[in-house]
Amino acid sequence: WQSLPTSTDKVVVSRSTSGSGPWSAVINQTSPDVNYYYIRLVDETLHTSYYYKLDATSGTQSTASYGPIFLQAL
Repeated sequence: WQSLPTSTDKVVVSRSTSGSGPWSAVINQTSPDVNYYYIRLVDETLHTSYYYKLDATSGTQSTASYGPIFLQAL
């Protein structure tokens, strides 16, 4: 993701096997780089297709939501 809102102080990346959820948080990071944010997940789920979404917040307010995007299993 590029150019998160400059007020962003936390991002949560979630995934689901369905584009409509339920969602499970896989990354919960404070003080992200708002200019260029990338993720790399290394786990044992490479053979499962998932939808991913990113929610950016500032304090308790949502600043942006991205996705869901679909990543096909390898």
